Amino acid sequence: MKNKILTHLYSRNLIKKIVNENKLNNLLNENKIVLYSGIDPTSDSLHIGHIILIIFINKFIELNNKFIILIGGSTGLIGDPNFTGNKRNKYTEIFINKNSIEISKQLKNILLNNINYNNINILNNKHWLSKINIIDFLYNIGSKFSIKNILNRKYIKNNIIHNKISYSELTYTLLQSYDFLYLYNNYNTKLQIGGSDQWNNIIYGINLIKKIHNKDTYGITFPIITNNNGIKFSKSSKENIWLDDKKTSPYKFYQFWINLSDNLIFKYLKMFTNESLEYIEYLEKNNIYNNILKAKKLLAEKMTEMIHGKKKLKSAIKITNSLFTGNLNFNEKDLKQLYTDGIPIINVKLGINLQQIIVQFSIVKSNNEAKNIILSNSIKINGIVNNTIKYIFTKKDILYDKYTLLCKGKKNYYLIVWE
Repeated sequence: MKNKILTHLYSRNLIKKIVNENKLNNLLNENKIVLYSGIDPTSDSLHIGHIILIIFINKFIELNNKFIILIGGSTGLIGDPNFTGNKRNKYTEIFINKNSIEISKQLKNILLNNINYNNINILNNKHWLSKINIIDFLYNIGSKFSIKNILNRKYIKNNIIHNKISYSELTYTLLQSYDFLYLYNNYNTKLQIGGSDQWNNIIYGINLIKKIHNKDTYGITFPIITNNNGIKFSKSSKENIWLDDKKTSPYKFYQFWINLSDNLIFKYLKMFTNESLEYIEYLEKNNIYNNILKAKKLLAEKMTEMIHGKKKLKSAIKITNSLFTGNLNFNEKDLKQLYTDGIPIINVKLGINLQQIIVQFSIVKSNNEAKNIILSNSIKINGIVNNTIKYIFTKKDILYDKYTLLCKGKKNYYLIVWE
């Protein structure tokens, strides 16, 4: 019988490959298991590419399995050989430790929004990798690996040719494999989850356990999430969408889903939500404007609630509706969200006039252009039309002692932040 979890994950296109699928299917039907996935702490926040992992955690915990989230406090210092062919930055231990703490906090907050947290254990591999005796490790673990097999991996070959890989990065596979062995020995962990780019590393871990214990373990990889241009989300991406609301506000996060291209909306609605497949198929088949808009709003609401909770979802919707309608009913927290990253920011001191702000901050290119749009009633200050060219801002224009909302036309908003 096909296992309930695997059936669900397959139906949502969340599985790329499975190692030892038939045996894993039987194991999941017979027992609750312990599984794990690793996170690289080279940033202080998770990003939108980690959402599938959160979906997996939710689904396995929902059916009373136990999930270990492994923060790579040691492996993060070394780094998985970069698939882009670029040399990785070298990180300090202080930097990695700080990020590990921040990511652990963030995971707890996100997961507490969604599931029973009791079946989740957040660990850091520095607690065992930092204690390894290098001779014992090379003798007992290194001897189980073929250097030929590691060097034959395509991206490693390419990086070696271009001198883009260090010896320390080459050992990453051994360390990640040892993590799986350690978790198997100490927590009876039998399944590793990871993105499709982790397929080879997962297999190495499974093979290591087989060689040492002659026992079967398992692996599942999931597809990599891409943006509207088909580019993978990563920590180094300039336009990344972060799960930390101090780096990407809930409003901006909500807007990301609203602005998702039409060809991705139904795919991600299927993958990331528990909406019925029949309903999603109905929306997709009746691919009219209203249904696309409905699908985008549904996805945006579900994802924002999953990551930020109900209160911040309500705030994101309120900001969206206010900016769309021009009915600017903002509280201080709403304006702080916009200050984080929601709309363009203009930092100025009192004494500047309206025409100067418009030109100085490239809302238009010239004084003459600024004069024309002001006289044409196209500029609003805090939602009220202002057609005075040399208008000097005063304290009555400043909301909460710091902010003024400027709008050009119907929807081009700017947040003035007074210094």
